[in-house]
Amino acid sequence: MSFHRRRLPHIYSSGQSLFVSWHLHGSLPHSVYPPGKLLSGQAFISVDRHLDNAQRGPLFLRQEAVARIVADSIRRGAELGHYDLH
Repeated sequence: MSFHRRRLPHIYSSGQSLFVSWHLHGSLPHSVYPPGKLLSGQAFISVDRHLDNAQRGPLFLRQEAVARIVADSIRRGAELGHYDLH
């Protein structure tokens, strides 16, 4: 089991499901990071909406060919047994 703290404490147990999300570097300007007073669910929604409506920054994943490469790479990692997708 591993533990670390950022916005909230994170505890990782072996064999347990883990939700992972990320964004491209530069796609979320520091000025739109959610304030620390938001609950984690509210912060997630705030960031998700901003990323969905972004007009600037790296927008590579809007290109179908690039998005397909990323999705295929994620699926390939699961096929190789690096992780399970749910």
